[in-house]
Amino acid sequence: MTSATLIRILYLEDSEADAELVQALLEEGGVACALTRVETEEAFIAALESGELDLILSDKSLPTYDGFSALARARQRRPEVPFILVSGTLGDEEAVIETLKAGVTDYVPKERLARLVPAVQRALQEAEARAARQRYEGRLQQLAFYDGLTGLPNRALLEDRLRMALVHAQRSEQGVALLFLDLDRFKAVNDTLGHPAGDVLLREVAERLPRCLREGDTAARWGGDEFIVLVPDLPGKRPAAAEAVAVVIEKIREVLSRPVKVESQEFEISMSMGVALYPGDGASVTDLIKNADTAMYQAKDKGRNTYRFFTEDMHTLARERLFLENELRRALRRSEFTLHYQPQVKTRGEVIVGAEALLRWQHPDRGWISPAEFVPVAEDTGQIQTIGTWALDRVLAQINTWRAMGLRTPHISVNVSAHQLKDQAFAHTVEKL
Repeated sequence: MTSATLIRILYLEDSEADAELVQALLEEGGVACALTRVETEEAFIAALESGELDLILSDKSLPTYDGFSALARARQRRPEVPFILVSGTLGDEEAVIETLKAGVTDYVPKERLARLVPAVQRALQEAEARAARQRYEGRLQQLAFYDGLTGLPNRALLEDRLRMALVHAQRSEQGVALLFLDLDRFKAVNDTLGHPAGDVLLREVAERLPRCLREGDTAARWGGDEFIVLVPDLPGKRPAAAEAVAVVIEKIREVLSRPVKVESQEFEISMSMGVALYPGDGASVTDLIKNADTAMYQAKDKGRNTYRFFTEDMHTLARERLFLENELRRALRRSEFTLHYQPQVKTRGEVIVGAEALLRWQHPDRGWISPAEFVPVAEDTGQIQTIGTWALDRVLAQINTWRAMGLRTPHISVNVSAHQLKDQAFAHTVEKL
């Protein structure tokens, strides 16, 4: 705090002359101040609550009030404001020590007012340092438990609140719902308009979500375009809990359905949601989050912009999907893919006029796996780009082989995923082949 800053001082003092002397000494010492003198309890309390204060000075004894009562009141109402006792002699050294232990910032005897300016400057500097430290600690708290982009609770805080909600639910035999939300087609916004536009969309979702919730519910950002909503204090029976959480879900869908303007373009927001209920779908933080996530992926598979409650058979589906994802990554390396050419025959004359190249996967343990099973997984995981390029390369190689044998090459059709066509590098990839 610089010497040019106007210090707002509340002075509990029944002597106007003493107050004027103190103010003059402070200003002579370079402490510019606006000093308000009061001498009764009522006036002191009113001044405490009326506005901003930087410092409190107080005499020890007044006709109708005393400094220690004022100190107790100040520590209760304004604990951050330094409190300096400016009074006559308190007695021996032990009395001074007891005064400081009571919470007084400093003590300046009236007969030694030369000490006042240094005491005030020291008290103000210490108060400013404490305030800076509190701001810093508050910032650390914000960074530790809140998402930097949206301001919503982050994973750590969400998991802590879920843990407490489960403890309370167990004691009170209540239900808890966990909603795992994923923005539909968010990648398209990022790819088309860039990440700043995607950030605008995420902040808009974060601003809208809390409006849909009850007091005591929590909306958190889990990461990327994923959010989690914690709904505690539900009925203990599953049907009643599901009915109650369905009301929250419909509110979320309604509020998020309103278009969002990003860079002069309007986007409609939709979300796929998975719901896990305590106690039926898990009794731990990890299980509930995992099962809600599993249900969310089932909602996406059903066409997006919908929600699904977790069921046990989803575990089988999730394990199957994980198996296909892992095995697909190895399939090309282990040469498990092959192409079958289905001829296209002209009925008159039974002449082959073309062929369609069909991708097939022969797994070493499971045998032939249908494209209807593995192609959607390859598209979702991005592996379709590599597999599709491999298929095109193999078709071209086969055509060259036939030509080298002197065979007339028919027209060959190759199935191409929509994900490949959306890739801006697709045309360049084909040209290179």
